[in-house]
Amino acid sequence: MTSNEGQTKLVIPALGCVYNCLGCFVNPFLRIVFAALVAPSGFAKLTDPDFAAQVQGLIAKLGFGAPNIWFGLIVLLETAGSISLAFGFLTRLVAGIFVIEMLVIAIGVHLPTGHGYQYPFLLAAVALTLALRGGGRWSIDRLIGREL
Repeated sequence: MTSNEGQTKLVIPALGCVYNCLGCFVNPFLRIVFAALVAPSGFAKLTDPDFAAQVQGLIAKLGFGAPNIWFGLIVLLETAGSISLAFGFLTRLVAGIFVIEMLVIAIGVHLPTGHGYQYPFLLAAVALTLALRGGGRWSIDRLIGREL
């Protein structure tokens, strides 16, 4: 068996070098983009009392008891969790929690209305990818040598 056997051949072989050189940046790119998309929502919940009240009402409507506590956990996840994820600290844990949040938003909030569910499903898929792959080479998790 040769070293190339069983590997997919590229249509444009010259791109192999590009893919190999840039491959280590995929995880940090996904982490940072995900955080940049989610963090503003968390900060808005902290700074806009009307938005905060709306979210707490939605949490209660979904049947979650103690909406104030759930609201606090969501704000913590979307602010501190986003920052943690961007730097690759506790990547698998934080990303896993984001998967759950995004699925609740997609299924519980948007899917019943028939619109807007695609975005949280996409964010759930990105978070699941990060949860399965971990922080990658350029992460605090890798720097300290520990991951969940």
